[in-house]
Amino acid sequence: MNEANVTISIPTKGGDESNTLPDNFLYTFIPLNLTVGLAVIILNSLVGTFYKKGKRSTAAMLYIYLTGWDVTMGTTAIIHAIYMIVHLKLDLDENVTEYKVLLSGVYVVTNVALRSSVFANTVLSTVRTINISQPFYRVRRRSLHVVYWTFVLLLLVLCAIDIWQNLKQDVIHIPIYEMEMFLNPALGYKLLEQALGIDTEETKMGIDFFVGSTVSNSFFHISTIIALICLAIQCKVLLGNSEMKKQRKKSICRKKAGSPHDQKGPTSPADEKEAGAEKRVEESGRRSSEIRTTITIIQLTTVFCLCNSAYTASVVWLVYDATATENTRPDGLTMFDRQMFYTTSTFVPFLNCLINPLILMFRSNGVREFVKSVFTKAGDETVHQNRSMNK
Repeated sequence: MNEANVTISIPTKGGDESNTLPDNFLYTFIPLNLTVGLAVIILNSLVGTFYKKGKRSTAAMLYIYLTGWDVTMGTTAIIHAIYMIVHLKLDLDENVTEYKVLLSGVYVVTNVALRSSVFANTVLSTVRTINISQPFYRVRRRSLHVVYWTFVLLLLVLCAIDIWQNLKQDVIHIPIYEMEMFLNPALGYKLLEQALGIDTEETKMGIDFFVGSTVSNSFFHISTIIALICLAIQCKVLLGNSEMKKQRKKSICRKKAGSPHDQKGPTSPADEKEAGAEKRVEESGRRSSEIRTTITIIQLTTVFCLCNSAYTASVVWLVYDATATENTRPDGLTMFDRQMFYTTSTFVPFLNCLINPLILMFRSNGVREFVKSVFTKAGDETVHQNRSMNK
C-alpha cells in the first residue's frame, strides 16, 4: 500500500491540496457565530423565563425545553467561534495534546446541543400533533422528562465511545481528526466502523462518507420525516377546525333567530339566554386559543423542516455530484464539501434557534409584553443610574 493511500488528503475546490481549515472560512464564520450565538442566548433566555414564570402545563414545559436547548446551541456557536480563533493562533505541531482535548470538548458540546435541539423540536411537533388529533389523550409531563434526559444520556455515552476510540490510537493525524470531529461530526461512527468490520489502523481509512451520513447522521433525516408527517396532520386538523367553527357560527345564528317558545326549563328566558351566551363565548375563546397555538406550532415545525432539510439536501447533492459527474473524490471529500456540511449541519440549525423565539414573540401577546417590560425596566434602571451619577 503506497503513501497516498495511507494519508487522506483534503484538496480544496481550486485544486490546492490543504489539510487544514482555510483562513477565509474562519474569518467568515467567527463573526457570524458570535453574533448569532449572542442573539440566540438573549432571545431564548427571555422566552424561556416567561414560560417558567407562567402556569405549569405540558405546552409550557415543551417550550421551556426548546428554549433551553436553543440557549445551549447559542453557547455552542460562541464555542465554535472561540475554537476558530484558537485554530488561527495555535501551532498544531507544538500543541497536539491541547488540540486533541479542545477538539474532543467541542465534539461533545456540538453533538449534545445540536441533536438535543433537533430532538426538542421533534418532540414539540409530535406531542402537539397527538394533542390536537386525540383531544382526550394527555401526554404525561413526567414521561417527557424521562424521554428527554434518557436521550441526553445516550448522546453522552456515544460521544464518550467515539472519543475513547480515537484517543487510544497511537497516531492521530490532527487535520483529519479535525475534519471528523468538527466540520461534520457523525455521532457513533466508531461503533459503525466496528459493526462493519473496518480496521482503521490497517487501512488508515474510516467508513465511507455515504454510509456514515446515512447511518450515523440518519437522526437528522428521520427527524425531518417525522416533522413533515406532523406538519401534514396539523394542517389537516386546523382546516377541519376552521370548517367546524364556521358551522358553529351558523348554528348559533339560527338559534338566535328561533322562536321564544323554544325556550324550556325553570329559568327565565333572559337568564338562560345569558348563560348560553357566556358558555358560547368561553368555548369560542378556548377553541380560538387552541387554533392559535396550533398555528404557532405549524410555523415552528415549518421552519424546523426547512432548516433541518438543508443537511439532507447537501448529502443528496454530493451523492448526485459524485455519481452523475463521475467525480468519485478518490482523495476524500474536498474542503468545499466539508465547509458545505458545516454550514448545513451546524450553522443553519443555529439560525433555526434564532428564528424560534422570534416566532414565539410574534405569535404570543404575553411573551411579547414580557420582553418589552424587561427592556423597558432595564432602560429605566439605566436612566436612574445615570441620574444618580450626575448628582
